[in-house]
Amino acid sequence: MKKFFLTLLFAGIFLPVISSAQPSCKSIFSGAERIFNNLSQDFIKFRMDAAQVFLDVIIPGKQGSNKAMNDLIDDATKMQIDLYKSYGVITGQSNATIGAVDLIVPLKKWTGDLYTERTFQIMQSPYDKIVITIKKTDGKRGVEFTACAKYSNGSPYDTKSGKIENGNETAGQVRTITFQRNMLDKNISLHLVAHGALPTDKCEYTLTVEGFFDENEMKEIAKTNPADKDNKKPQVKESNTSPAKVSSGNQPAKMNSTKQPAVTNEIVSPRDPASGLPTGKKLEAAPDSLSQKKKKNN
Repeated sequence: MKKFFLTLLFAGIFLPVISSAQPSCKSIFSGAERIFNNLSQDFIKFRMDAAQVFLDVIIPGKQGSNKAMNDLIDDATKMQIDLYKSYGVITGQSNATIGAVDLIVPLKKWTGDLYTERTFQIMQSPYDKIVITIKKTDGKRGVEFTACAKYSNGSPYDTKSGKIENGNETAGQVRTITFQRNMLDKNISLHLVAHGALPTDKCEYTLTVEGFFDENEMKEIAKTNPADKDNKKPQVKESNTSPAKVSSGNQPAKMNSTKQPAVTNEIVSPRDPASGLPTGKKLEAAPDSLSQKKKKNN
C-alpha cells in the first residue's frame, strides 16, 4: 500500500514538472564577441580568398571545382575549430550526456536519445546560409525545438520553433530550420525538449547541419577584393543565383545546380535573398595594332 501511494505521489507531483519544460533561446558563449573580434580578420581574409575561388573556378565549373570546394570546406572547418579552442572548448560531436554540445558546420549526423531536453550550440562559421535538419527515427515521445541565431554580442537576430508530435507513428518525420542569409557573425543555439508519453519513454532522433556560400555574395566580395585590383578579370556571368551547397561530410558539392536541400515542413527566414546578378565592368576593346605603317610616297 505504501509503495502504491508513493507511486501516485510521484505521478501527481513530479510528472507535471518534468513534462512542463518548453524550448527556449539558450544563452551561449558569453565571451564570444571578444573572441570573434580577435579572429575577425582571419574570417574576412578567408571570405575574400573564397570569393576569388568561386569567381575563377567554382561558378564557371572549371576542372578541379569539386576539389576547390572541398578545400574551402576543410579550411572553414579548421577556422571553426580554432575559434572554439580560443574559447577554451574542444569541439563537440562527443557523446556527452550533460551540458550543451558544441557543433561545427557541416555536421554529417548526430544521433541521440531524448528523454527530457538537450541543447546544441554553433559558434560563428564562415557560411552565408545555415540549414539544420531534425529527424525523429523512433520512440513514443515527440520533440519540440527552438533555434536562435544571435549576434556575437548576444543580441537576437532570428528565431525558429517547431515540433514533431509524440507517438510511434510519427517516426520518420523531418523538420528543417533555415537561416537564409547573413549568418557569418551569428551564433546559433538549438534547444530540444521531449514531450508527450511518459518520461521513461524517449524520442530517438538524428541531427544534421549544412552550410552554404551565397554565390551573389561571393561575386560582390570578389568585385571589391583589394588583392585583385591590379589584375582585373572579366566577371563570369552565371544564370544560377542559388547558393552553392556545402555537402555534409566533406562530400563534393554539385556545381551549377538550382536544386535545394530536400525540405519537409521547412521553417524559412522571412528575409529573402537579394535578387539579380551584380553587373561586371565592360572590357574595353584592345588598341589597334601599331605594326601598320603609313605607305611612303614614291
